Amino acid sequence: MHLLPRLELQIKSKHLLIHMINSINGSKSDHLLSWTNSAEIKSAIPAGSGLGLTIGNFDGVHLGHKKLLSDFVEDCKNYNLGSLVLTFDPHPKHVINPRDPYATRLYPISDLKTQLQTLNLNHLWVQHFDHKLSLLTPEQFIDAFLNPLPIKFLMVGHDFRFGKERAGKIDDLLIWCESKKVPIKIFSPYEIQHKRVSTSLIKDYLIEGDIETASIFLGRKYSVFGEVVKGQNRGEGIGFPTANLNSPLPLKNGVYATKLKVSNSVHLSITNVGLRPTVNKNLDLWNKNVETHVPGEKLDLYGKTIEVEFHKYLRPEKKFETLEDLKEQIAKDIARLKSSF
Repeated sequence: MHLLPRLELQIKSKHLLIHMINSINGSKSDHLLSWTNSAEIKSAIPAGSGLGLTIGNFDGVHLGHKKLLSDFVEDCKNYNLGSLVLTFDPHPKHVINPRDPYATRLYPISDLKTQLQTLNLNHLWVQHFDHKLSLLTPEQFIDAFLNPLPIKFLMVGHDFRFGKERAGKIDDLLIWCESKKVPIKIFSPYEIQHKRVSTSLIKDYLIEGDIETASIFLGRKYSVFGEVVKGQNRGEGIGFPTANLNSPLPLKNGVYATKLKVSNSVHLSITNVGLRPTVNKNLDLWNKNVETHVPGEKLDLYGKTIEVEFHKYLRPEKKFETLEDLKEQIAKDIARLKSSF
C-alpha cells in the first residue's frame, strides 16, 4: 500500500487547537500533545506514515460510538495506519444555537480523551469550533481537514454531514476518496432494543428523567463532573449541606438518587437539579442549579473536583410553602434514596 511521504497541514487559523493522544502497542498514554502549526505536526508524525481518520462529535461515547471506534481501530491496524479522531469543541450546535438543550455536551472533552485511551486510539484532534468555522462550505471543509493530511483510510457514520448548514454529504466524501484512492467505510446504524443508538436519543431520555434507559444506551451511568463552588449555604442552614456545581445539564428538573465520587471514595447522595423555587426568587430557566447532599456525612468538598453519577429519578422539583415543609420532603427523599440501592 502506497503511503504519502509527507504531512502538509496548512490550516493557519490562530484558533486551531490540535490535541493528540499517543498510545503505543495498545498501551494507554496520559500525555496529551497539542499543535498549532503544520511544522509541529510534521515533526510529530513519522515521515512516510499514513493515517486512518474518523470525524464526529462522539458526544458521550455511547455504545454506538464505541462499536464504530473499535471497528475503526481494527481497520487501521489492518491497514498499518495510525488512528486519528477529529472532533470539535465547543459542540457545533452550541455555537449555532447555544440555548438548544441538545447543544449541551453529555460529557466534557476530557472524558472523550479518557474513553479514546481505553479504546486504544492513537490520536485525537480537537478543533476549536466557532462561527467562522461554521460557515465553511463542504469544499472548504475538505480542503481544510482532509487534503492537508496523509489520509489513507476514512470512516464515518451513516448520517455524517459537514460544512455550512450540514450541506456536505457522504456522496461528497465518496467522490473525494475515489479521487485520492482512499478506502472509505460507512458505519451502519447501531441498534439496541430495535432503536438506533444516538446522542440525541440519550438526551431525549435524560430530558424525560428516564435515567435507567439512557444508561442502557450509554453503556454506563450518566455522570457530571465539576469543581464544587461556593453556594449560598441555604442547604446547610436547614440541616442539609450541599455540594454545588455549575454544570449545564440536559436533565429533567427534579430530585435524583445519585452517587458522589471524590478522591477514590464513593458516597450515596441525593441531587436536586433545577431552579430551587422554594428559596430562589430570581428564576432563570436557562441557569439550573445542581446541588448534591450526602446524608449522614460531613465532607469538605469546596474547590474539589467531584463526579456525580445519576441512578434514578425520584420526583419532580416543586415549590414548598415553608422551609419546614421542604425539610420534611428532603427527609422522605433520603429514605427513598437508601431503598434505591
